[in-house]
Amino acid sequence: MMSKTEEMAPPVPARDVADHPRIDERYRIEKEIGRGGMGRVFVAHDRKLGRDVAIKVLASGLHGEESLRRFEHEARATC
Repeated sequence: MMSKTEEMAPPVPARDVADHPRIDERYRIEKEIGRGGMGRVFVAHDRKLGRDVAIKVLASGLHGEESLRRFEHEARATC
């Protein structure tokens, strides 16, 4: 079992991930698995850890302090 820290992928800048299949060369985007009011969620392969992770991309305009606080709260609640 992985620790909570190991299971959380870092947030990435808002952009159209479909046009950027690699994020920082560490993650390879596999497919979109969901979307909602805060953004989109993708399955990605973490090349460093050698396993699949979920990456959430915040929607454009949600980079204010309150949005980031809610994002961090959600990440802690799901781990």
